[in-house]
Amino acid sequence: MPLNDDAINFLKYAFTETKDLAEHFLTVVTAVLVFSLTFSEKVANFSTATTWVRVSITVAWSSMLLAIIACGIAICYVALSGGAASANADPASYWPIMNKGIFWLGSGGILFVVGLLALLISALQASWKH
Repeated sequence: MPLNDDAINFLKYAFTETKDLAEHFLTVVTAVLVFSLTFSEKVANFSTATTWVRVSITVAWSSMLLAIIACGIAICYVALSGGAASANADPASYWPIMNKGIFWLGSGGILFVVGLLALLISALQASWKH
């Protein structure tokens, strides 16, 4: 049975663009987390750092890890919405699923920004110490 126009448009635009955004965002967040973990000793020596530097680095890494988890949840919801649309379901059944995916993707974005800000704060605190 051929897909209806709503499902075709959803799969062609909303699903594809959101899926690509989530995948690229996941790549960026993971790369930034790995980069910050790898070069953390260059920014601040964790064992000799002040409490505030350690707290801000921990907040940064935790936020980025939570952003990765939120992005993974978003990808799952986006995939479920794409599956429902490709099964020629009613738009009222796949759009709410997509909206949940978009919510999780936005939450991951907010967590990523919090992580970046915390990383910046830790670097500034460490440089002020020296």
